[in-house]
Amino acid sequence: MPAEATVDIPTEWLAQDPPLPDRCVLHGLPAVETVTFAVRSKPKIGSRKKVFLPGYTSLNRADEYLRQVQIAKVSGWPLCPQCVRRRRLGLRLAGLLFFAGLAAMIAGFVLGAVADGPNPALLAPILIGLAAILVSPVPLRWASLPQLTRAELTPDGAAVRVANPSAAFAAGLPA
Repeated sequence: MPAEATVDIPTEWLAQDPPLPDRCVLHGLPAVETVTFAVRSKPKIGSRKKVFLPGYTSLNRADEYLRQVQIAKVSGWPLCPQCVRRRRLGLRLAGLLFFAGLAAMIAGFVLGAVADGPNPALLAPILIGLAAILVSPVPLRWASLPQLTRAELTPDGAAVRVANPSAAFAAGLPA
């Protein structure tokens, strides 16, 4: 298996809002839309088991994370028609699953409240609705900008690292 190629784009350069390549990172196709988003690093924080130590709470863990995480703004990131379609489809599917699941649960509870006596069949829409709500983050993740852009901030915050960019995108970046 070939090693994963990466390209580091300095955050100082990105802070100047320079024109980015007009090609998609994933496919190398011409961009039809650009997006602005925040890229964050993935800091290495201590073990979760530290929360069980006396005097160390979840708030201490959150504080440790917030002290180490770095965030950078990226403007004008190119998305091709396939990426735009994937993003819209994923967002719509996630919304549909969530709200249809919520409606099914509410319908099950309302029908159970007005029904005469217990009816085990009314448990089905409640459970199906709960399952739909729990599954809704899957298409949301599939259509997320980190997935589409393959961008992640280096731990020190000095560069945005792009994993396996298309050749057309990498060629459009300055040396």
